[in-house]
Amino acid sequence: MIGRTYGIIDYQSDLGYVGSTGSELRVRWQRYKQVYKKWTEGKFGEVSIYPLIQQLGIERFKVILIKKYDVFDKTHLGAYEQLWINRLNCVNKVNPFYIPRLSNKTRYENNKEARLQTMRKWSVENRDIKRAQQNQKCICECGREYTQANKSRHLRSKIHLEYIKT
Repeated sequence: MIGRTYGIIDYQSDLGYVGSTGSELRVRWQRYKQVYKKWTEGKFGEVSIYPLIQQLGIERFKVILIKKYDVFDKTHLGAYEQLWINRLNCVNKVNPFYIPRLSNKTRYENNKEARLQTMRKWSVENRDIKRAQQNQKCICECGREYTQANKSRHLRSKIHLEYIKT
């Protein structure tokens, strides 16, 4: 797949937007204009370059090819796009190449204390419900009765394991 990284730049300033596409640049630029028109009518979500285009006028912007790449897939192309976003002065807000696992870890670390407080509050408010669930009696296929709180203990017991073997 041939991928292209491109820039949408303002003639008079250094500001711009970096993107990537698998299609021709003229096709991508036409699509930007169509979606921009829908955005001004309130029918489409915002792309970070749109407020700048609205402020300065679309006629001040042009699309330029930054570089062509032979890529495996969209993710590979997104990595090249991120490389150019880091190098150039641009208005991009969304990181096209991120690793969700690292993103989730960051969010986890940032919200750790708030989440712990919420969990503690829920535990205090629902103590009776929690106890009732843990003390709920269940009958196993081996014929024994156990509480939910002791299910794993029962599943490891000699009586249960011998029943499963037979």
